[in-house]
Amino acid sequence: MNINIPEYLSLFDNYAVLKKTDVFPAIPLGGDIDVLVEDRAYAEKLLVEHFLRSDAGTYTLSAEQRDYHTHIDLLREGKILIRFDLIDSFDFLRKIHVKHSFATHVLTNKVGETVEGKTLFFPSPLDDMLIRYLEYIEYFETIPTKQKHLDYVLAHGEATPWPYFISHVHRFTKLAHDEYVENPHKYSVSGKGLRQLLDPVIRRLPSNVKSPLKKIYLAMRSAFPKA
Repeated sequence: MNINIPEYLSLFDNYAVLKKTDVFPAIPLGGDIDVLVEDRAYAEKLLVEHFLRSDAGTYTLSAEQRDYHTHIDLLREGKILIRFDLIDSFDFLRKIHVKHSFATHVLTNKVGETVEGKTLFFPSPLDDMLIRYLEYIEYFETIPTKQKHLDYVLAHGEATPWPYFISHVHRFTKLAHDEYVENPHKYSVSGKGLRQLLDPVIRRLPSNVKSPLKKIYLAMRSAFPKA
């Protein structure tokens, strides 16, 4: 596969490549690259125009717009070589509500890195940790390989003090969801606490994962004590 990935990515004017691997820009056959962009439609236009100029004789292209994603696939003989998965928000996440301001924050604080002669952009280290954590929470029950994202967060926690990371989580997510119960005589509001939300998750984890999560939980209690 001779697709020049840095060249394609450098077309975008305001973007961040998400969850960069240690071997980036090498991508396994049929793999994908998640890219946060400011404008999905404009990013798709730029990518398709470049494809028509440079690679139309070598590959075929397929573009599919979904509610929260745009998938742009480069194919050969009907098989996907690489997929560009474009998003412009984190609204596709269901288990934790992510504030709309987080996407803007990621793009505003992105960091540049030279890759094969091109300046490409990635989330800041703190934003990168939060994005990986959110993906783990969203998919770990159905996609076991997402464990790698929790492993990454735990491995890089030494470089980023846990209170900073926890504060970042609280700034851009809503961990406790209120439940409103209505009856003819009165209104009552009950809220689920953080521990109540996390306990069903933690119970399913192996012991080697539970211990680090317990440390995170205790750090959160310390950083945000009850009044």
